[in-house]
Amino acid sequence: MFEGRTIGSYKLKGCGAEWAGRVVQPQETPYSDQRLLQIYIKVESGGVLVPDPDQPKPLGGLPSGRGRKELENGLRLFRAGAYAVIPVVFDTYPTKIFQGNPTEYVILGMDEGINERAKVLFESDLSSGKLMLNSSMISIMDSRGESYLQGKQGLIALLCLCDVAEGFGITLHTTHTAGETIRFSGNSGNYSWNNITRRVFLHDLDSCLSVDDVDSSVIGLQKVLDLETAIFGLFDDYCRSRLDLITTPEQRMQNNLFRAFLRGYFRDEPELRNEINRVAELLQASFERAILDLKTCHNSNDYSNWLRRTFGPSLTLSIVTLLMPIYARSSHSTAHPLPYGTDGFATQFREFQMAQARLAAELSLQKRFVLPGWTSSR
Repeated sequence: MFEGRTIGSYKLKGCGAEWAGRVVQPQETPYSDQRLLQIYIKVESGGVLVPDPDQPKPLGGLPSGRGRKELENGLRLFRAGAYAVIPVVFDTYPTKIFQGNPTEYVILGMDEGINERAKVLFESDLSSGKLMLNSSMISIMDSRGESYLQGKQGLIALLCLCDVAEGFGITLHTTHTAGETIRFSGNSGNYSWNNITRRVFLHDLDSCLSVDDVDSSVIGLQKVLDLETAIFGLFDDYCRSRLDLITTPEQRMQNNLFRAFLRGYFRDEPELRNEINRVAELLQASFERAILDLKTCHNSNDYSNWLRRTFGPSLTLSIVTLLMPIYARSSHSTAHPLPYGTDGFATQFREFQMAQARLAAELSLQKRFVLPGWTSSR
């Protein structure tokens, strides 16, 4: 028990890694092939978008500052009542030096009832037309009073995923408001469904920022980009799950994953419901169009890369353009207004893409290459 929360397991971060079939201690050299990297969007003062390339990381360890970030962000969210990992121990390895500084590690408490990342919910093999239930789905079905029937397994999957998406929206809202924390990377590998509390729990806080550490003109736009990252992640997972194989377009529109997430995030603002419904329908229509093209992609391991290569930047631009008017009408905008409207964002985004291309060309001269595909935010 930790101040009212029951810890069921611990996560060790920066304490080593399993690599090539063996466990290794934190290393003092960059892991894998650091010639390959991602370039993300960073928001600077006034809403200026600049390229933010990956930094080298040690295999099995955390570079200087990352462990402390995990500690500080976790403590701030814990004190605010946001549902995330609980930092228990933070320290450095004085003898493990990476780029001139000791590597760091943290030990994090995870509540009882957390068995798997939400990503697992989207990874059932549907090629046979059958859905394999996991513990999270069973927990959600129990809470809904649903029974698992072969004839409606696709609908059950949609109901489960909508509950998780709504729960993630609720937790992200608390993270942004009470937790005063932004730039959470909202892919489903970074959050979990708790089978006991039936809430969504956040992991991996080392790339997050406190609102106190950034210019006030950054906060509103970064919140919108956090929502975009979450929706892009849902879009990605949705395609990869191939739920279209066991559901109908009517079922998917009625049980709209994007609507569930946005209603969770803006749960205290019923006046936004009509606009949320409209945006969710447009996002769902985009998904339906994407899966028609997806049928030409036969290797399930390629679904995510295919989506990011085919739709990446245009999907990010579309999502942000749809979200900005909702945010501008919300209570979030009162405290943290946007620095510009949709036209301003489109201009900044074009300039960002040109800067990204120039940076990628410069990095290639150093034998460092940008990975194919698209990732908007950390």
